Amino acid sequence: MGCPATDGGDEGQATEGASASSRICDGTDALRLVVRGGPGEEASAPAERFANELGTEYLYVTGTCTYFVRPAHALAAHTGTLDAATETALADALAFDELAALEGVYPDDAGSLVSISDGTHTVACGNDCDGATAGVRAAVRSWTQQLWETGVAYDGPLRVVVNARQPSDLSIVDADAWQGTSTLAALAYPTPFEYWVGSSTVLADLNDTAWLRQVVDTADSPMVTFVEGPSGAEVAYEVWIRDALPFENALGLVAAPVPCGSCNSAGSSCVDGYCQGAACTDACDILTPCVDGQCLAQ
Repeated sequence: MGCPATDGGDEGQATEGASASSRICDGTDALRLVVRGGPGEEASAPAERFANELGTEYLYVTGTCTYFVRPAHALAAHTGTLDAATETALADALAFDELAALEGVYPDDAGSLVSISDGTHTVACGNDCDGATAGVRAAVRSWTQQLWETGVAYDGPLRVVVNARQPSDLSIVDADAWQGTSTLAALAYPTPFEYWVGSSTVLADLNDTAWLRQVVDTADSPMVTFVEGPSGAEVAYEVWIRDALPFENALGLVAAPVPCGSCNSAGSSCVDGYCQGAACTDACDILTPCVDGQCLAQ
């Protein structure tokens, strides 16, 4: 089974009135542009993998021109709608029309990648983008920042990973008291803590999400320490928090085709220009290529 295609809705005809020159915005609800950065080998701590599993920076655009974006420096996603001029400029800057011709990894041995996909063709560029992909890294950073600044704060569901810690190895003096509708004890990850892709929990209650976003903003960190329990017997918890985007799959991921440069073992091969493995899981995407039939991140 090959790595799954981008999940974002059924393909369809462009809506009446859509510009004939439209490239990204075709009027459908499908994901038409997936741009994201990969943390590379150095960011392998379990909680960091969770915080960045949609990308260390990302931009997702649907066929209706709705976008969701988070630059590398930001903790929260913003959303907005591209106008015709912005769509054209974005497509030009990211070589959207050239993805089919350029697809692949540049260079093949890059550890930290920025990827651009239209859901069918994917280009992944390393830190030193050059040649056919020269300027891609800078363009991605510029556009994610620009669209984040012009968008509005996303207020949808959140995903959390909760890790119970004993007071003996984590001070609870400055920890916040948990006010969520579900108890942290019920949400806590089994110990010892070892996060696996797809095992986070969705929080959709507006009371929870609004409050937690305020806490994250005040703390200026995706991880906040909370305490729960009776006085004198409190338990401290590390809670990692990120936005849950509306087109994530059940594992909390957004998959895109993996270019041939990521097929790097006997268990994977290139078929019609894409990475194919014997037993790729739904967690496999551009940041987790198939190796020996399984996703590299796992």
